[in-house]
Amino acid sequence: MQRSLSLLAAFWLVAALYALAAAETETKQETRMNISINGQQFATELANNDTATAFAALAPMKIKMDDLHGNEKYHYLATRLPSRPEKPGQIHAGDLMLFGDSCVVLFYRDFSTSYSYTRIGRLKNAGGLARTLGTGAVTAEFSLEIREQKTMR
Repeated sequence: MQRSLSLLAAFWLVAALYALAAAETETKQETRMNISINGQQFATELANNDTATAFAALAPMKIKMDDLHGNEKYHYLATRLPSRPEKPGQIHAGDLMLFGDSCVVLFYRDFSTSYSYTRIGRLKNAGGLARTLGTGAVTAEFSLEIREQKTMR
């Protein structure tokens, strides 16, 4: 009988410790977009806005992107996305933007601009992007990667 009580007490102690540990950990999800072009993968940090959220909801997606001005690839989506355009003044290689409410633009060169865009995100490493994209149209595949991180509170 005493052994049964000891086992029961040990069980409750373990259960209480497990519940306490679970209550003191927090799970955060990090969503990262990956863009695959010509066999190269580019990790993309999404902006914290409605446009990026709506764009991410379209993934996985494979689109043909045409070249414009030797500094960007673009594609008109069949879907309109929420937009809050701003004039960034300076564009950087790796910027992923929305022009208007349906034109996705991936920039591969730095330049000044007076046009307005809504930020979708930015490639984490745009090194070699211009070489990968080349001069003509490309097919870009957008996919999401969701990572869970557990942290102590």
